[in-house]
Amino acid sequence: MAGLSMGRLYGIQTTGPVLLHCSGESFPCFRTSQDRYHIKVLKRDDNHHTEPLSDSTAAPWTRCLYSEAGIKSSKVTHAGRVSGARLAELNGVSGYQIRQGGRWNADHMTGCYLTTLPRSFMRGIADFDPDWSSNYYLPRAAVCPPPALLNRVWPDLDTWQAAHLERIDATERVEPNVAAGGFLELLQRLRTVFLQDSVL
Repeated sequence: MAGLSMGRLYGIQTTGPVLLHCSGESFPCFRTSQDRYHIKVLKRDDNHHTEPLSDSTAAPWTRCLYSEAGIKSSKVTHAGRVSGARLAELNGVSGYQIRQGGRWNADHMTGCYLTTLPRSFMRGIADFDPDWSSNYYLPRAAVCPPPALLNRVWPDLDTWQAAHLERIDATERVEPNVAAGGFLELLQRLRTVFLQDSVL
């Protein structure tokens, strides 16, 4: 890790999905939940896809990345939660929204019935006015990558999304699963974000 610059740190962050794809793993199967629930995103190593990254491995790497980025924190694993809550408070986000954003609310209404998307909190930690939902602009969103380029990021995504949406041209069949549909939709959006961020 010696000599790791902020540019390289940013590169690691933005190319994470590509590194996962290029590590030799095939795209997850979405026929049934059992086909994919054992897969870990933060895995032990490239040879152990189903074993999670251990705390004893993650902590030193996190410390090293923080050090290279000039971040000083005694709370290695919780630094993001601490700084996120503090930034939200500084930006005027209510305590309720901060608790909801950090999943510190244990009441039934929050856990069972709300969307758990504390929008004021999310705007506040992104450094936008937490009370005004239309005050932000992302320069990268001005350019949409062409479909031919989008399809090169996770090429198998279209097959599974077609199956999940039960399109007539679908070549696969899947069990109905709301979580799988949401995850596939997230990957569809991340295709665009990944390409937009890669040119900034």
